[in-house]
Parts: sequence; structure tokens; C-alpha cells
Amino acid sequence: MTQELIIAIPLGICLSAAVGLKIFLPFLITSLFMKFGLFEVSETFQFLGSWTAIILLSIATITEILSYYIPYVDSFLDSIATPGATIAGAIIAMLVLPGDLGITAMWAIGIIGGGSTALATQSITNFARPIEKPILPTGGAVATTEVIGAASIPAIVLASPILSIIAAIIIVISLIFLIILLLFLKRLFKNIFSFFFNIFTKSNKPQGELS
Repeated sequence: MTQELIIAIPLGICLSAAVGLKIFLPFLITSLFMKFGLFEVSETFQFLGSWTAIILLSIATITEILSYYIPYVDSFLDSIATPGATIAGAIIAMLVLPGDLGITAMWAIGIIGGGSTALATQSITNFARPIEKPILPTGGAVATTEVIGAASIPAIVLASPILSIIAAIIIVISLIFLIILLLFLKRLFKNIFSFFFNIFTKSNKPQGELS
């Protein structure tokens, strides 16, 4: 049990981080690994390895990915994806836990480890998207990065679960760093905008008002 948890908890953190990037893609990759016998889960989640689940997840994945390349739709999806990603992160973290752990412990680990990680990842993309648009009006860079991350993280850690320990440490450190960086950039852009806005408003005031 202890050895399984040592692998399962970091693995859940990695998968939930991927869910924070794209909700359905990590589930689809996990389902494919299950279907072809490359990864096993408890009986509770065996249905995810069925062709029905794979087809439904494929449709949901394609729809989600394409929607984020449509202007304004991506912003709307971000507003509803945050709670969705948090719940999905908790579920996918529970999915890889040992089945005999107990439902209370599974939910606790899922919410604390998986839900919080997915929420942090999703929050970073919510910060990054508005910053991207003034730089790249056409957008797409953040969405493409999300797809790459949401696909590569599950593929790597499911293929070699032992790597999830190292990957989880890297992900947690990276999330903390990125959150701090994006908060700094947001404040920087806000100060720059305020600076030029003040200059513009002063330059357009009548001469009498300036004196």
C-alpha cells in the first residue's frame, strides 16, 4: 500500500496538472492506456477503458481544443473551466489511487492533491491568455502550449510511473514560479498602461487646466 501511494500520489498530481491545461485530453490518454493494457486502475474506474468512453472523450477533447482557438469563446470557456478543471483534477487523481485505500481517503487526496493542482494550472492559463492577446492579437500560442502539455505529461508519466515522482516535484515548483511570474507581469503591464494613460490624458488637457 505504502509503495503504491508513493507512486500514485505524484502520478495523480501530474495528471491533474495536465487536466488544468485541458480537461478531457488527459482522461482520453489515460483511457487509451487502460484499453491497451498499459495501465491499470481500480474496478471503480474500469469503465474508462471502454470504447464508449474513448469515443465520448475523443469528441469532447476535439471540441474543447478547437473551441479555444475561437476569439471570445476561449475567454468564456476559461470562466467555466476553472471549477470544471478543479473537479476533474480531483477525479483523475483519485483514478490512479489504490482501490482499497478507502473512499474518504481517496476523496481527501483527490481534492487536496489533484483539485488544487488543476486549479493552480488553470489559473495560470487564465492569467496568461489576457497577457498573450496584446502581444499576439491572433492568439493561439497559449492554447497550443496547453494541448502539448496536456498530451505529453500523461503520456510520459503513464508510460513510466516512476518518473511521476520527479515530474510532480518539477510541476509543483514550476507552478509556484509561474504564478509569481504572472502576477508580477500583470502588475507590470498594469503600471505601464497607467503610466502611458496618464501621459496621454495630461497631453490632451487644455493649457489652462495644466497650469
